[in-house]
Amino acid sequence: MTQNHDYQTPSKGTSDWHVPINENFAALDADVEIRDAASNRSDYEPKQGAKFLATDSGERFLGDGSSWNKLPYPGTSDGPNTSQTNDGDRPLATTGGVGVTVDANGGGDYQSIQAAINNEVPWLVEHPVDIRVKPGTYDEDVLLPPYMSNWAEQSDRGERIPIQITGDTNSPGNVKVKSFMATGGVGVTQVRGIEFTGASSYDDENTAFSVYNTNRVGIIDCNINTGGNAMTAYNGEICAVRVNVNGGGWGVKVKHNGQYWESGGGTSGSVNGAAYNMDDGTIKFNHRDEGHISGNPLVAADKSHDGGFVMDEGKGRLYGINRLAVADQSDGSLHDIVVENGSVTARKL
Repeated sequence: MTQNHDYQTPSKGTSDWHVPINENFAALDADVEIRDAASNRSDYEPKQGAKFLATDSGERFLGDGSSWNKLPYPGTSDGPNTSQTNDGDRPLATTGGVGVTVDANGGGDYQSIQAAINNEVPWLVEHPVDIRVKPGTYDEDVLLPPYMSNWAEQSDRGERIPIQITGDTNSPGNVKVKSFMATGGVGVTQVRGIEFTGASSYDDENTAFSVYNTNRVGIIDCNINTGGNAMTAYNGEICAVRVNVNGGGWGVKVKHNGQYWESGGGTSGSVNGAAYNMDDGTIKFNHRDEGHISGNPLVAADKSHDGGFVMDEGKGRLYGINRLAVADQSDGSLHDIVVENGSVTARKL
């Protein structure tokens, strides 16, 4: 009947002609592609060799007799809703919204957060990318690589948040990750509901959560429990909302024009070193004194650092390193405000 599938045609006059016909029908379940929405694939038996095409996401699955296994796309290890680069690495751009699940126990699309990022976050993000992380322990130094966002609207909130990585926002301790670092992204990333327990292996700052040359990364409803330093913004931007921090080093460090701000409930917890460490950068408390990290000192402002300042809206204070320059209201001349041995003086520049 066919060469490729070994279907059989009964010979003329065969008494048991129904046997090969029934064998043909049985083979159809594996040979004919099943097409339906990805969420409906559990309605179909994953017979050995059967293929399932998700009509909504473009994902492809192959049955092994007990489960549906997602197939890689040509030239890459995986990546639904993405157009691929020619070199087989990261996707080039999104072609539709991406939503995947990470489950350390194997019940999701990926078992590794890093694998989900590598395969689902393209160079150009034109649609929302949502990575949902199930409860579990992920012994990973997660690295978010550079990307460019062409503003992907999250329509349910009306916000432009191209990339979201979400664990358990009610109990972040249920989702434990070693560390997180973002590098070179232009867009907005939000990390929610995760507890960070270690320090990144990709830099020398010994930090659990760090941002390098990245437009803005939000850490929201998260815990940081580390023996090292908690957060570093190195020529990048971190926004912290309802974050509990406990660490053996500093709480926050801004470096090389790094920016950090707290908003919407602030932070809590304590660290052994300086709570807020300025080394050429800006720290802003954009809340009415709803919470700070406790440290020794609260703000590190000494001459060994390269500069920066802290604006504390709640206490109505401005912390600066070394000196602050202000204008004389009478003639507009600039003066350094200098504190020496507890005395404040103004020195004309």
